Amino acid sequence: MNCKIIIIGNEILNGFTKDSNSFFLINELFQIGINTTQVVCVKDNIIDIQNQLDLDFDLIVLSGGLGPTSDDLTSKALFDYFNGKAKLELISNNIGTASGLNYNYKGVSIIALPGVPSELKNMFTTEVVPNFLNINNRLITNYMQANVIGVPESKLVKLLSDFEEKKHTSISMSYLPENVVVKLRFLSQSNDYKSQFESIKKDLNKILGNSIFSYGDQSFELFMNNLFFSKGCKISVAESCTGGYLSHLITSFSGSSHFFYGGVNAYSEDSKVNILNISNDLINKSGLVSEQVAIQMAQSVRKKFNSDYGISTTGYVGPEAPENFLGIVWIACSSSKNTVTKMLKLKFNRKTNIIVSSRTALNLIREQII
Repeated sequence: MNCKIIIIGNEILNGFTKDSNSFFLINELFQIGINTTQVVCVKDNIIDIQNQLDLDFDLIVLSGGLGPTSDDLTSKALFDYFNGKAKLELISNNIGTASGLNYNYKGVSIIALPGVPSELKNMFTTEVVPNFLNINNRLITNYMQANVIGVPESKLVKLLSDFEEKKHTSISMSYLPENVVVKLRFLSQSNDYKSQFESIKKDLNKILGNSIFSYGDQSFELFMNNLFFSKGCKISVAESCTGGYLSHLITSFSGSSHFFYGGVNAYSEDSKVNILNISNDLINKSGLVSEQVAIQMAQSVRKKFNSDYGISTTGYVGPEAPENFLGIVWIACSSSKNTVTKMLKLKFNRKTNIIVSSRTALNLIREQII
């Protein structure tokens, strides 16, 4: 089945509201075997909405315009368009006031949901998906996802070029990069998908090894949370350029108090000297952003919290930095056995540089644990 998504709302086209519904819908539809081949955004206008109702699709999902205000015109647009020629069923909304609409016209399903993300997500997962699966058991998608970290997409494509050429024609493959992580998604059209996926796993493990941190939809942060918990690790962090974001990632899930012993946000030179006991001589000799300072930060915070692993970040994530230092980040991971380091040369914006640095720091710990 193929699907078209229509996002409705002047506030989205004006830039006042961010569209998160299409991202959610595309992923959820994929899980049940429906491919989204077109996404459009239109104004709160009856003619514009009707012009997008392309009945060559198997499914059309509309988001927005179902409320009680004067600019909520989706219901009228659909009512006038079908003019009693399509079967209509209401979709229950147990956390909001506006019901969803489900039209069926000449074998095409046209589903309209509220634009409020919480209502749309709840209605789609509790009402729409079960109904589709009940009617079309064949929709279940045979797919597998391998999650890779630390290998840039450009390098990954080269490493897997032979693998891609040799894979079965019934299997499609896509690369989904996401800040240090690349998701490799495989979709099979064969009834023999289970053995196909097992064969793919063996090939990927040979080629990529420990760069694959998991299979499935699990996020990297959740994987690390479970890894720390299962290994009984005690973690502490000393952050400079990441400004607390690394600690945020580590504590994003319940149960982190079992392994996260604490952190120091040593953003200034004074805090590095007075809290982490980094020597002024070392800073003057090597600079605040250096391998030596990162090592001392990691070792100091590990001893301060009596943890198994101490991790540190120091760098210039932008947009301002001394000459030739913009995007330079040093990361160190210290344990009782050794201390390892990694230098990054980043070229993203400040926010992305912080995310990449934090995830890379987590991966540096992962490489020491596994």
